[in-house]
Amino acid sequence: MSAQLLAKIDAPTKHVDVTEGMSGHFAVIIWWNPDMGGFWEPWDTGEGRYATATEAYLEAKAIGEAEGLPVRLRPELERSASAVERAFGLLEAAVQTSIAISKARRA
Repeated sequence: MSAQLLAKIDAPTKHVDVTEGMSGHFAVIIWWNPDMGGFWEPWDTGEGRYATATEAYLEAKAIGEAEGLPVRLRPELERSASAVERAFGLLEAAVQTSIAISKARRA
């Protein structure tokens, strides 16, 4: 079987990725076009253009959640996306702790 056919079998029809163009990094919805034996191609792009792939990942994640699509990043972007997720998790925990302290002081 061809690599493209295997990719089609193993993947949903659409997913969100991050890519880079002349205008910077951006989120893109990719779909499987069945014409001419089938191939992946862009369906739609996010609104933002960013200096880094990490910034574009945040928009890709939001698009994926809004559209109910998986975010499938290339391996080189997986590491930075994981770091972003950890950082946001820590930030969220810090915000929740700050809110709890503020409420306790008011009580």
